Amino acid sequence: MAIQGVYAGIRVTKLNNIGADATPNRVVVLDSADPDGFDLPSGAGVVGFGVLLIDMRYESGVTPDTKSGSIQISGVKDIECGGAISAWHYVKIKDTTGVIVDAGAVDSMSDGSTQTNVVGIALEVGEDGSLASIWLNPQTLFLA
Repeated sequence: MAIQGVYAGIRVTKLNNIGADATPNRVVVLDSADPDGFDLPSGAGVVGFGVLLIDMRYESGVTPDTKSGSIQISGVKDIECGGAISAWHYVKIKDTTGVIVDAGAVDSMSDGSTQTNVVGIALEVGEDGSLASIWLNPQTLFLA
């Protein structure tokens, strides 16, 4: 169940350079070859740019290839889960689809040398295929 209330955040517009329609509510990255575009993550745990919003110009809600799409880069946003997520846990990119997975509890992490790029912090539980409200707070952590 999504958190009730007003979702505020900064949004930017970039071109869909994926090569196919882009699915909303998933994490996207900046296109390294074109600063005006966005792309899918290259794999698990990469640095995300933001979350693609539903494109209300099209009945399907997807952003067609080569068309502009709105990306939320701060605030609270529902993101599609690629597995079970616990509330107040960090989340990270699972794979090239841009869905997210649990990266560990915020209050039980310890310093270390393993680099972990997180998208933000889950504000509620989520399960595979569901949407969970995430406080977008991208950062690189070094964990044990």
